[in-house]
Amino acid sequence: MSRLDRLWEARRSGSGDFPIGPGDVISVFVPGLPDLSRGGAPEAGQTTGVIGGSTVKVNAQGFIELPLIGQLRAGGMTEQQLRDAIAHRLDKYMYSPEVELSVQSYNSREVSLSGEVRSPGMYTIARPNETIRDMIVRAGGTTDNAGARIVLTPAPLKLSALLTANNSAPGGESDDPSYAKVSDTNPLSAPGVSGTTLSATYVIDLSKGQTSQRYLNIPVRPGDTIYVPPSGSVTIIGWVYSPKTITITPGLTVLNAISQAGGPLFAADTSKIKILREGSAHETRTVIVNLNDIRAATAPDVLVQANDVIDVTYSPGKIPGYALYYAAQGLVSFAPAALMVNGL
Repeated sequence: MSRLDRLWEARRSGSGDFPIGPGDVISVFVPGLPDLSRGGAPEAGQTTGVIGGSTVKVNAQGFIELPLIGQLRAGGMTEQQLRDAIAHRLDKYMYSPEVELSVQSYNSREVSLSGEVRSPGMYTIARPNETIRDMIVRAGGTTDNAGARIVLTPAPLKLSALLTANNSAPGGESDDPSYAKVSDTNPLSAPGVSGTTLSATYVIDLSKGQTSQRYLNIPVRPGDTIYVPPSGSVTIIGWVYSPKTITITPGLTVLNAISQAGGPLFAADTSKIKILREGSAHETRTVIVNLNDIRAATAPDVLVQANDVIDVTYSPGKIPGYALYYAAQGLVSFAPAALMVNGL
């Protein structure tokens, strides 16, 4: 199972109850208590039939403060966990307190979209099952200059939170594959750790067709960053009429690129077109493409990638004919001038 598959499975099987975060506005109602916004302990005989309520904003450190309860950590908790924590604090004031809690605004549930989308910015997750595809659609879709890759970076996780997740998860490991496992004894020894946070980056290569398109259905989570890089360019050199560098457009293939360079010259070896391509380890590798087979529809055309160099080499057997052709072209071109020099 690939890393993308593990991430998808973990997020699809999650509860979808996002944790509360800084900036979220929470409303708390407790039947049987006076108005919580007034503060102070309830007086005798005042706990019957009175609805207590308060609205509070989670501060930058993840805490809220309520009358009777005092300061309480809310960041990182689900609504149910915070509801239980408040009820526990109220146990000394009433028997089995019923806490009604809801998040009025989800300011911490944002996803960042940048790069080649029509409306980059921060977008609030409206529902737990929103996907990468949904967020890109909300951003107006991709531009004409978008590449064939989508880069997803999950929100960095604090080491302290990760250690808690590692200790509480079955088997001592976090269920979220977005993050590397961190050793309790030496957390900074884990790969990918930078300072006090760590996260992983996932690349969805859309040039691989439906196999990778399905990863756009991975649910997003608060703090995710989605980046759509530009398509880049491809350079066509060698035996073509107009060597040039062109911007890659969606679906651009080797045949299309060579056509935009004017097509191959007579002496070109169209059976051995070379694509010089950068590998994953930044090494240059060569891919050989037979343009004749592509034209005859006996071989699939090849999608170009950013920074490809298409080298159209020559065929030694065609060079003599090519020279004679251009020599004849030269004689025709210069014939009128030669006749004028000779007074004819």
